[in-house]
Amino acid sequence: MVILKLFIFTLFCFSTFAAKTIHIDNVDVDCTGREECLFIIESFKKYEGKDLTRSEIESAVRFELSKPYYKSFFYEIKNNNLKIVAVTKPKISKLNVVGTDSVLNRRIKNEFTLKEGDYYDAIKVEEGLEKIGESFFKKDAKVGTVKTKLTEDGLNLEITLNKSGIRLLEIISLEGIDGANLDQAKKFWNRIKGSSLDFTNYKKMLQEYRNLLITEGFWLSNVKEELHVLNTGNYKLVFKIKLGHRFGISFYNNKRLSHNELFNHVKKYIQNNKGRFDDISLNRHLVNFYRENGYYYAKSQINEARGKDRFGNSVINFYITIDEGRKVEITKVNFTGNNFKSLDELEKAYSESNSDLLKADYLHEKGLEDASEKIKEIYVKDGFIFVSIEKPKIDFIDGGDSAIVSFSISESAQYRLSKINIEGVDDKEAVYFIKDALKNKIGKPFNVVHIDEDLKAAINTLKSRGFYFSSYLEKRPKKIVTVNSATNEIELNLKFSLGVKTYLGNVIVTGNSKTKDVVVRRELPLKRGDLVTPRAMNEFVNRLRELGLFSNVNISSFVGEEVSESEKYLNFVIKVTEKDFGQAEIAPGFRTDLGFKFSTMIAYNNIQGMNRSVIFKAQTNWRTDFDYLDERRFDESKKLLEGLVQFQFIEPYLFYDWLGSKLTFKTTVKFERKRYSDFDADIYSIAPQLYKQFSDVLSTSLTYEFDNVRQFDATDEIDEDKYYIGAIRPEVTLDFRDNSSMPRKGSWFNFSWEFANPYLGSQKENDLTINYNKAVIRNYNYIPLGDITLATSITLGYEHNFSDDLITDDSGNIIIDADGKPQTSGYIPPLKVFRLIGRDFLRGYSDFESGRLSDNSYITDTTVRGNAYLFNFRVEPRYYLGDYSAIAIFFDAGRVFVDKIDEFELLKSVGLSFKLFTPIGSLDFDYGVKLDRIGGDSFGRFHITIGQF
Repeated sequence: MVILKLFIFTLFCFSTFAAKTIHIDNVDVDCTGREECLFIIESFKKYEGKDLTRSEIESAVRFELSKPYYKSFFYEIKNNNLKIVAVTKPKISKLNVVGTDSVLNRRIKNEFTLKEGDYYDAIKVEEGLEKIGESFFKKDAKVGTVKTKLTEDGLNLEITLNKSGIRLLEIISLEGIDGANLDQAKKFWNRIKGSSLDFTNYKKMLQEYRNLLITEGFWLSNVKEELHVLNTGNYKLVFKIKLGHRFGISFYNNKRLSHNELFNHVKKYIQNNKGRFDDISLNRHLVNFYRENGYYYAKSQINEARGKDRFGNSVINFYITIDEGRKVEITKVNFTGNNFKSLDELEKAYSESNSDLLKADYLHEKGLEDASEKIKEIYVKDGFIFVSIEKPKIDFIDGGDSAIVSFSISESAQYRLSKINIEGVDDKEAVYFIKDALKNKIGKPFNVVHIDEDLKAAINTLKSRGFYFSSYLEKRPKKIVTVNSATNEIELNLKFSLGVKTYLGNVIVTGNSKTKDVVVRRELPLKRGDLVTPRAMNEFVNRLRELGLFSNVNISSFVGEEVSESEKYLNFVIKVTEKDFGQAEIAPGFRTDLGFKFSTMIAYNNIQGMNRSVIFKAQTNWRTDFDYLDERRFDESKKLLEGLVQFQFIEPYLFYDWLGSKLTFKTTVKFERKRYSDFDADIYSIAPQLYKQFSDVLSTSLTYEFDNVRQFDATDEIDEDKYYIGAIRPEVTLDFRDNSSMPRKGSWFNFSWEFANPYLGSQKENDLTINYNKAVIRNYNYIPLGDITLATSITLGYEHNFSDDLITDDSGNIIIDADGKPQTSGYIPPLKVFRLIGRDFLRGYSDFESGRLSDNSYITDTTVRGNAYLFNFRVEPRYYLGDYSAIAIFFDAGRVFVDKIDEFELLKSVGLSFKLFTPIGSLDFDYGVKLDRIGGDSFGRFHITIGQF
């Protein structure tokens, strides 16, 4: 690098045309390297068509040579053409250190002069090896060797260390515990003897060792260490230990506070005082500890016994008998000095204290401090920035069993925001939007609590308007907020450095050997020339990560060519690391509805590098009970192996070149053998679908499905049939939940409408015409109630058969079917009739039981020739046990109806639920108890399901 700079400097010194301008007609860059060459081209191409002096050219070149990626650089100007020849250094994509134990390898890698992502420099490699030798190796020992390998992703750098030259921990000496009989403390350091000394781990072990001595009762022990280098070149580690007294404590009559609470408190007190204390001070400390926990008038009697244990260690034992005192009830809370705030407001703030004792009307002095802060906060939010609240006064009454608490408030003056001064922003529209984003408004009481949010909102407003590099020039609080005590007014002073306004320039994708650039670029929500905002770029990165194609995504920016003096293009380099695109899965298991099951799945999710997916899935299951079958099939108890074979293809961006936006195409082809309560069925199906996500809230889909169905082993003769159904199903979803996998608030709406008709491929024959529609609306709501979330679900469904012409015989008489009802030209296929199964199942009931109609017949025994209705309601208060699980009690009510809704009599159940939240839905373990049992019904039912609610 020095030679390069001297060469350029000499060239300029001998130039006699330093002040003469040169018109640059063309810039020709010959560059050897990777994405850095794009940066170089970007840096020099902007000079095409401009007049530059030699001095200006020299300045530009010197600036470029300050960048770390140049290996060599040459340029010349000839016939108004600027020619540049550059070679860039490779970037280190992978750094491996091998040869010793994994701990030392990792430490040396962390401390090496070059890191992954740095540009390779042979000099720095030598410096790094020298530094490693000084820190870890014996004197004059060979450190190791370095190998480099250039790959598509960059340079792989491997350092192989000479294990025999590593400086080891040869001797460990413990002084001061010879007669202490501390076997564990004596053996503690043996685990690192003979190994290299990892100083990071050693410091952690030293703290662990000190804790070990404290656990043995030596609360005031002291450990000092010395590290020596032996003649062999290895280490000798010497520990000089002063154990001090060994302490022991026994507590008597303590019921309200546990032994561990008292023990740790006394131990900490003795440690903090370095052993300098007496019985009086220790007694006072214990009494205060009880008082801090809301127990007054506690007393303690301390007996101390000193001596030595059988190993000669000095021992101090404390025997402490405690009278724990009692709680003091707060009978009244007084507020004085409040003029602006009402008693109701103050009492509400007081009740929001974090103290459970205070909430239960018991005296708790720490809780009173917290209550004072809550009261102060409501004043500060209303502009009373100098409000003062004295320490709450406590008056004990009724012989000390009760107390009156009094808060004395000095409200001071209310301050209002009189002016917002904005410097550094010339755009009047931007100034308007900054002021609009602030929660503090001119003329309103100044809210100190909102100041941090306002500062963040102001800078985000500028960034959202394209000032990507905007920042605050003034960050000192006293300069940002100016207080005028004479007028009780406040001015807010915001001083910005805007930088240039940035527009999207070039987007360079690297690291993608199989995935095409367009797959990355089409996830970018901006086009060239659009304003660049942090929100858009964060959304872009999140989209890339959600594709599932990359294990790592990094994004970096650099300023490109000028649009104007105050506007520039901002270029981005997207560095990705690809995953393995194939996936295979084998999943044996058990489900309460399917019994024993076995499934396998093979998927490839990046066909032709375009993120297209093919998924093959096969599943079989063997049910273990027959409760879901109707009476005849239950009595026969025939077993049947069910199964599914499915092939799916997904194109995430259909007609992208034409539409310019995301339209997902998915087609599914499957064969399924499935058992229903009153028949078994073989179903051949094909279902192409279009899916469009319009926003975070709104999504739609349109599905065409063709089913070829063969029903067999049917209880009713009419169900022993073959038919085919062609239907379309548009669907709309609105999602307002705060989290799709573990919602705590918000709502979710879904409406689907299915229409089957001969024009769409449905069956049309003399004995059966399939022509129906089916509409379902689902709604989930999540209402936060403190630590509880109230989750509710409601599903409403309506379906109607259009093939309702009555069938007559040759004599014109209406034909009566086997169920005693007039025969019609068509009916709704049993597969499509509403049932409380799948996502609408009724907890506590089997699939068969939940199909009971209001006249105690079953939907499986009914042919739907007219209308059918579905109603399902669930409510469950959930208590979350962390970020991934919850427990709940639930109430379910639902029913299916045929032709008419009979008095809206619903099947009901109650029960318990445990939920594990996963990215693909909630894994639920439910036990429901039936509230509407008839003879022969079981008490309840256990369910294991995964889905959405």
